[in-house]
Amino acid sequence: MKRLLPLAFVVVLLPWGMAGVAQGQETDARPDTEIVAEQYLLAGSATRGCGESQVAVNPVNPNQIAVATMCIVHQNRGTFRQTEEEFVHTPRATITQFVFTRDRGLTWTTIEDPMRDYFGRYRCLDPFAGFTPDGTMLLGCEAHFSVVRSPEEEINKTVHRTRQHFGGSALITSTDGGHTFSPPMQIISSYMPNEILGPFVSFAPAGSQGDRPEIRVDASTGKIYVDGKSAAADPPHRQTVVRTSSDRGVGWGMVYAFDSPEWPQGGGSGYDVANGMMGVAYIASSVPASLNAKCPCRVFGVSTDDGRTFTRSLLPAPAPEPGGPLLFMGGMTVLAHPTRKGMFTVLVASSGGADAYITEDAGKTFTKAGAVPGVPTTRTAHLTAAYSAKGIIAVTWQAVYPLATPSTTRIGPPFGLEGWHEEWTFADMPDRFEIWSAISRDGGRTFSAPFKVSTAPSPGVSRRRGMRNLGRDFISVAVDDDFVHMTWYDDRAGFRATWYGRVPLGDFK
Repeated sequence: MKRLLPLAFVVVLLPWGMAGVAQGQETDARPDTEIVAEQYLLAGSATRGCGESQVAVNPVNPNQIAVATMCIVHQNRGTFRQTEEEFVHTPRATITQFVFTRDRGLTWTTIEDPMRDYFGRYRCLDPFAGFTPDGTMLLGCEAHFSVVRSPEEEINKTVHRTRQHFGGSALITSTDGGHTFSPPMQIISSYMPNEILGPFVSFAPAGSQGDRPEIRVDASTGKIYVDGKSAAADPPHRQTVVRTSSDRGVGWGMVYAFDSPEWPQGGGSGYDVANGMMGVAYIASSVPASLNAKCPCRVFGVSTDDGRTFTRSLLPAPAPEPGGPLLFMGGMTVLAHPTRKGMFTVLVASSGGADAYITEDAGKTFTKAGAVPGVPTTRTAHLTAAYSAKGIIAVTWQAVYPLATPSTTRIGPPFGLEGWHEEWTFADMPDRFEIWSAISRDGGRTFSAPFKVSTAPSPGVSRRRGMRNLGRDFISVAVDDDFVHMTWYDDRAGFRATWYGRVPLGDFK
């Protein structure tokens, strides 16, 4: 390791468009040219933990790397048991930190999200990061909980007992490496006019509008895609929607659903874009009777018009266990090949790792190909993957060690469409884990041997130093010509924090 902690500059955003933000760094000053592996704590402290991060690398300037991470106070008024109503209306209880570098990781700049003040919200969560093909930095999060509720929001709160659903995803952009940013632009949010909602899109009062957004950018067209996982109202069910921008996030098109009345969604989803095509995968609660399928089942779809229409088919992969964790998260990662139009790889989580299913004709036929090799005596969790511009797939995951005494204690409420944001209870999270990674140079047909990224296991977290609502966390990965870049939460510092790591492509065998 070259260093344990990055040199960070904490800055305050100046009025939009003004020069002078992050003047502590000049663009691309002293870029790191060493092709070596390293990792370190990037965001988080003993009083505020950070997780659920996303990392992105500038495709035209790999010296610029951006990370978005959600940061939450460890306790609320010193208690481990708290009501959602109390927590979400505590100013700065949940914020997003955007951390970026212009010199390939020698120094980092940290800013707080401006969305809360701009939209009058108490918190911003579930962040995301990306870059356009011309190098524009894209940073976003979900700004929720109105400081001053409108009459419509007051009625909705009283009738439906809603808490989280006033607000939605928003984005800021920078064309100068983070020196200045645009004003926040809303993407998917509560009370959107019906005129911009596509067929079968209906936001329910109970359900976060645009929950857990993920950003994708089509390198061939420059279009920006942002999805959101929400509760649909008619009929009530889990639904993923997507919205597209063709002008760096200034304007946004219609909101379209991944599913349809004949192919309704019943569980988690994944998607990716390339060559003017969007590929999606989700758990369907039913499919057309002519397919004679037993559901819940896995569905794959392709759209060439930004989600307005899809060509769907069954994915020939085992169905998730009914009621199991894969039903909510989906257990699927979709990868669109950056240069081969119509080629998609879907990684389906299994008990020992993940299986790859490849189509080269936009979903008409699939071949079960390679498997991501798991780590013996561990359980694979939070697997994610990404393509490089040259067609290299990088996969990363948690390798979780089994407990000597299995724990039946859980953190947080059950996952449902209603009633799950009333009260949270802290619990011990004793799982120890390491971060592992692998790459594929042939679209997922074969993978390298697993490579251990972590230099030491992350210990289990007790409630004395644990944090609220980061038990189900996410790992992020990005690939350039030299490195696999990863961010994840880790407890090695004595508190939950976001760590950054990079592994040279040459280290994978």
